[in-house]
Amino acid sequence: MLISMVGRIMLIFNHKEIKMRNHCAPISINNYNFQLIVGNLTLAFIIWFIFVVMAFVINAGTLNQTGSFLYIVNSFVFTIVCLSISFLVATFATKNSIDPIGNSLTLGLAFLSGSFVPQALLSDTLQTIGIFNPVFWYVKVNNSIGGITSITQFSLEPVIYGILVQLAFSVAFLAIALVVIKQRRFAHQ
Repeated sequence: MLISMVGRIMLIFNHKEIKMRNHCAPISINNYNFQLIVGNLTLAFIIWFIFVVMAFVINAGTLNQTGSFLYIVNSFVFTIVCLSISFLVATFATKNSIDPIGNSLTLGLAFLSGSFVPQALLSDTLQTIGIFNPVFWYVKVNNSIGGITSITQFSLEPVIYGILVQLAFSVAFLAIALVVIKQRRFAHQ
């Protein structure tokens, strides 16, 4: 959903006329990129919030269960990862390719992560490949949270580690997207 929405918004900003107007504006490339990121982050936050509220409406009374807050935090971190992937895809996608790229990418990541089958059933090869997949870490953290009976430092270590790995993926995807945007801006000057 984020790839489609953010992609379409970014495609508007990538129109030649809009780009030319933005390049003439007296703001730096860093400020321009920061504004794009904050706008997209606001959209992602609204979508995430709607889904969290819907989850608690559907599963009334689960907010007080052990791990509920951790699930919320993990879903928020994963939303940031999805946003950074969306931002990256939008830097090279076209109007006609944004949805096929989004569908292929999300299904590919989901199949390689253990989203459709338990991660314990994945082959060793798929688990090794999964280490390079942010969705794998999201599912792994959810599995860790599901196994928590009491919150201790020992039980939180795999959760925190998995969340940090997801944030690292997010930073990497965002950095690649910003480099591509900067290279394209200098190539058109």
